[in-house]
Amino acid sequence: MATYYVKAKEVDTDGRRYFTDDLPVLDSADGLTEVTVPDVDQYPQYFLLFWNKGYYLDENDQIVSPGNLPDLTIGYLRDVINRQGIQLDSAISTANDLKKLTSNLTLQQTQLNSTLTEAQTTIKKLQGMAGSLTLQIATLQSKQTTGTEAK
Repeated sequence: MATYYVKAKEVDTDGRRYFTDDLPVLDSADGLTEVTVPDVDQYPQYFLLFWNKGYYLDENDQIVSPGNLPDLTIGYLRDVINRQGIQLDSAISTANDLKKLTSNLTLQQTQLNSTLTEAQTTIKKLQGMAGSLTLQIATLQSKQTTGTEAK
């Protein structure tokens, strides 16, 4: 026999006390009800997997299991493992796709940074050329003004 402590709801209209979604624990605490689970077949495994799926305490605080628990046979468990394997493969594929996307985005970012650096260099050169042209225009205007006054 295994002893667990669970939080039970108030008595239902059918005289049963169902368990809350709080996990069963091994230590007693305020507000928890002691439940003794028989060590028969796979009963403890069922209880720990499905305690909140219909297990209840009867009017004598004895644990009662629902009749609709899933099968824990090897075939059923293999099917569950296979479905989880498919989900895992899908998650791995998604992770790999995200890695490729991240790599592509990093490459694009590097290219954009390079292009930005080139653009900044070009702008500085153009600003320098504009300053030089402005100086040349001012010099020409000054010579033109001086030449006009000399005549």
